[in-house]
Amino acid sequence: MIQTKSTTTLSVRGLFAILILTLSLSACDLIIDSVGDEPLPDEVPGADNPNDPENPDFTISDLRLLNLPTTPFTSSNIEIQWEPVEAMDNLQYRYRIASPSQNISDIEYSDYQTETYVQLFNLVETFNGEVYNFDVEVSYIPDPQKNKTFSETFEVDALHGRGFLFRPRNIQANDDGTFTAFIFIDEIEPTDELTSFSLAINYNSNELEVREQDVRIYNDNTSFLYREGAEIISFHKIASNRITIEAGVAGNNLPPLSGGGGICEITFTPLSNFSSSSISISATSVLKNIEGFDIEISAFDEAVIQ
Repeated sequence: MIQTKSTTTLSVRGLFAILILTLSLSACDLIIDSVGDEPLPDEVPGADNPNDPENPDFTISDLRLLNLPTTPFTSSNIEIQWEPVEAMDNLQYRYRIASPSQNISDIEYSDYQTETYVQLFNLVETFNGEVYNFDVEVSYIPDPQKNKTFSETFEVDALHGRGFLFRPRNIQANDDGTFTAFIFIDEIEPTDELTSFSLAINYNSNELEVREQDVRIYNDNTSFLYREGAEIISFHKIASNRITIEAGVAGNNLPPLSGGGGICEITFTPLSNFSSSSISISATSVLKNIEGFDIEISAFDEAVIQ
């Protein structure tokens, strides 16, 4: 009896030990399996690519502006293109542009678009280091707060050959409903020895009114003709459908002029039957050199008042 009891006791203890061991091994397997289910750092989706949206440190790709020249654009109608440096999906863009007389921080952005280009029309000529400022913002469509802005500047030299031009060519209303046209001379060479001009502007006097005080000829350092110590003498006449402006600089040993700049401005008041109208530089306009000879003009500009 004693031996039988001892054998039975050992058998029960052995089974119990085997059960404990089996449960311990199963628990270890579960722990190992659960550890194995956790991805390693280098197995996290997009872990090594900051441009992958699944990366916790996701950042928008930089942009590459493709066609901004190092020299001025030679047209007043242009297209600016860009592309992401890193290939990404779900990107959208918006832009803003400021002319030389504007502060780009005051300009609102365009609506969002997915196209990687913008077409711009009727840009004004830039003078003496003036530039356009251009911003393009790229953002992630599911989360527009993830964005970057890229800025560039460019110049415009659309007038090819000496002449008069309106700046801008598309003239918008002033706060009081009037319209002001700014007239410039451009592409002057030092050898031209420019000293005076006679400018004739065509307009529709049935739609627009011009009074004597509406014609302002620059007689100070705001004029392209200005030289220190010299005097600018000017005259103007308003007739039906035409305004004539003449100005010249008087002085000794005048240094030559080069490039271009403003010469005058005219304010038009719309009449009751006005909707939109055009104004133009007449082909009878002339530039003259120091000896009184005509300087060849190859550009006679037009503008739209609307």
